[in-house]
Amino acid sequence: MAGHSQYKNIMHRKGAQDKKKAKIFSKIAKEIMVIVKMYGSGDNPKLRDILAIARHHNVPKDNIERAIQNAMDTNNKQNFEFLRYGASGPNGIMLLIEALTDNKNRTVSDVKNILNKAGFTMVNDNNILFLFDKIGYIECGSTADVNTLISAPINIEDISEETQENGARIVIVVTTPEEFSDTYTYINHSISGSTGSIIWRPKDAVEITPVIQEKFIHLLDTLDECEDVQDVFHNVSFQ
Repeated sequence: MAGHSQYKNIMHRKGAQDKKKAKIFSKIAKEIMVIVKMYGSGDNPKLRDILAIARHHNVPKDNIERAIQNAMDTNNKQNFEFLRYGASGPNGIMLLIEALTDNKNRTVSDVKNILNKAGFTMVNDNNILFLFDKIGYIECGSTADVNTLISAPINIEDISEETQENGARIVIVVTTPEEFSDTYTYINHSISGSTGSIIWRPKDAVEITPVIQEKFIHLLDTLDECEDVQDVFHNVSFQ
């Protein structure tokens, strides 16, 4: 299996830079509210997962507690709806765009406008889902040991080790979406600095020219700036 760079290529997550911390906090708070409204504030796998992600991103405790309280407040009529869009573009580029919104019409309009300006067409996500696999993806902390993880009582579909450009070593674990919560909980408790989520991995990647790549990165950045967009997955292999 290809290493860490493959996943960074296919998963353009909102707020990777420090300057976007506020967007990360907002995104995670929104997810916390949706989960609490659906499953309650008691111990449940989905809430454990998002709280672990919140801690990894140093979301202030006050932000987390406020999101939970807002979700439990019966006077709070704000409800978020999960939306997923597909998009097709030049050179066989495909996108899956996930959003949480309290105004579906606004989100559809905003996303469609961004795509149209970039020469992309919004399509039904069901028309391109077959081009992706849904997987659990975990980046383990720097103390992770491959052999120890392989022998651990968790379900691992695949595991790889890579040295990044800065010399840092990283271990990547892939699991099924169904096993993600238990696997992530185990790894997160055992190895500090671990983070993970459920992502869409393309079955085949496409290569694009530097010129198209520059325009495509601009599109991803513009989608990042859309308030309701949570995650964007694609099938591009960056050079």
